[in-house]
Amino acid sequence: MSNKNELYINGMTNKVDTINSIIDNIDNNDLDTAKDSLNQLKEVEEKELYGTKEEMDPLGDLEKIVYG
Repeated sequence: MSNKNELYINGMTNKVDTINSIIDNIDNNDLDTAKDSLNQLKEVEEKELYGTKEEMDPLGDLEKIVYG
């Protein structure tokens, strides 16, 4: 994803299409792709809910400079 707010999961660009694609993959017994899409969607939701690691740890870069 180039922009924090963009969604791109296995060709889908929004949550509704992603969920429909997951349902189709389950119906077609393509469980690996369904799980992959679910994991990617989970990561997107976690970033929206909790922010990125860098956003959660504003001192992270400073600690790297000070402590190496």
